[in-house]
Amino acid sequence: MKIEHRTFEVSVPTLDGKAVAERVPIEIPMEWDENVGEWLMTEAGSQKVEETKARHMGLLLPTELLALRNRLGLTQKEIGALLQIGEKTWTRWERGNGRPSRSVNLLLRAIHDQEITIDYLQRASENRVGWRKVIPFPNKRPAIHMDNLYRSESGVKIISKNVRAS
Repeated sequence: MKIEHRTFEVSVPTLDGKAVAERVPIEIPMEWDENVGEWLMTEAGSQKVEETKARHMGLLLPTELLALRNRLGLTQKEIGALLQIGEKTWTRWERGNGRPSRSVNLLLRAIHDQEITIDYLQRASENRVGWRKVIPFPNKRPAIHMDNLYRSESGVKIISKNVRAS
């Protein structure tokens, strides 16, 4: 098995993923494959390419995700439940077998930078549906209690005349 370090150009995508924002040359290990007669990227080379893309896109790396979870003192199951993503998704991210979306990464950065606390996320994720709350309508339209509504095939209908003008 013959291995050499060769220059490889990493294409970093734009925010919308439709074009290349920049090209970053890196050195990666390549392995000569006798059957194909070509140099092939090794597993370590592939990981380095993915880490380079993630870094240039501002995404947390798998090692940073693991360090974040450990700093928070949470298990993979607990952080998955907290972020409502599932334990297996978090596990894949920590292993480098996938990455969070940019929007989830933004939330993770805020947690990482201690701009958002775990206590806040736990409170925010609690079921806070208040069916007795009044829905205010602007411009003095009637406010309707949710208990006075029901769904039908044609949409939402009022089933009680307990409607008040604001």
